Amino acid sequence: MPTIVWGQTSADSLKNYPLATKSDLDTLVEYQANRIDTDVPGRRTVLLGNAQVVYRGMRLSAGKIVIDWDKNLLIAEGVPDTSAADSSGANNGETGSKLTALPVFEEGGEAMTGEKMFYNFKTRKGRVIKGRTTYQEGYYAGEQLKRVSEKVFYVKRGRFTTCDLPDPHYYFLSDRMKMIYQDKVIARPIVMYIHHIPVAALPYGMFPYRKGRHSGILVPRYGQSATE
Repeated sequence: MPTIVWGQTSADSLKNYPLATKSDLDTLVEYQANRIDTDVPGRRTVLLGNAQVVYRGMRLSAGKIVIDWDKNLLIAEGVPDTSAADSSGANNGETGSKLTALPVFEEGGEAMTGEKMFYNFKTRKGRVIKGRTTYQEGYYAGEQLKRVSEKVFYVKRGRFTTCDLPDPHYYFLSDRMKMIYQDKVIARPIVMYIHHIPVAALPYGMFPYRKGRHSGILVPRYGQSATE
């Protein structure tokens, strides 16, 4: 049975109503924004201003979201921050590089933010550019976060800490991390920093999952199988 995809518009939306579309998706996709533009021949919908998409327990919010129905793909990103303009209306030179309303991906009680996100409805896989997330008992940030399944993420050039300060007292840096939900985080190589000073390094480390919050520095284990 084909799925009917439908949209919602807020009170201040323009008169650009979304297209009811056949899709490979198995349930309804709900979306809303201040403005909704639909390219019927190209089978793409552009959501602008307070954009939001909800699908199978997943919620994606951003300043701008593009829905590619043929590819079952969401592309979310922030929008230029116009508040940096001066009183005459001219840009201060930074406007255009600074973004606001950055993407937020929420599912299963976990939230992830980043500068740009890609999410495939059909495969439920995604990619986040310059992403950040609170995962299990730590805080992660990376040049790129890639979701390969509902429970597994890969982090490229990532940072991990359990310190919740904006400028953490300590953290670990790693070129490659594998995050397995409610199991462990595997990193290699890994360098520990205290107050931004490198103090220790390992070719390979593993952070086991521990239920609940824990104080102090979480020290990685060393010597697990590198095949993980």
